[in-house]
Amino acid sequence: MKVELLLLLAVTAQLVGFAGERGPGPKPATTNVIPAVELRGQVVCLSEEMRRLHGASVPDKHQHDYGFKTDTGFFYSLARTSLSEALLTDTNLLGKTFLLKGRIFPKSQIFEVTGNVHTIKGGKVFELFYYCDICSIKSSVPGPCMCCRETVHLVEEQTK
Repeated sequence: MKVELLLLLAVTAQLVGFAGERGPGPKPATTNVIPAVELRGQVVCLSEEMRRLHGASVPDKHQHDYGFKTDTGFFYSLARTSLSEALLTDTNLLGKTFLLKGRIFPKSQIFEVTGNVHTIKGGKVFELFYYCDICSIKSSVPGPCMCCRETVHLVEEQTK
């Protein structure tokens, strides 16, 4: 009985050993470090800007595709994240000058906002957020409060 058990353990150990000798598995995805950048500019409808600048055939009535136009004239699509949601949905933000921190994905014109959204007024920087007076909760997205479901309001608070 002991001999059979030892033989079984030896065979199992060899099988496990062979299984481990299949060669290297798939390599883990390499993490591309994309440097952070800061962009200054405004939210615009990209289609309307392309019509204005280049004569793109955009109908008067169309679904707006909001993106970001920098003060230097570059256009970026915004990756839809919780930090960019307000820029893509809140029309009250159109016409404001923004200072955004984030990253531009390689081989693209896609910008991901990675920091708090800031506006610039009169040369001063303001943090932009939505606030619920009932729950005292700050949020980066417009809409109902995540707690009480009441309406939140837009706040621009000067940074120090």
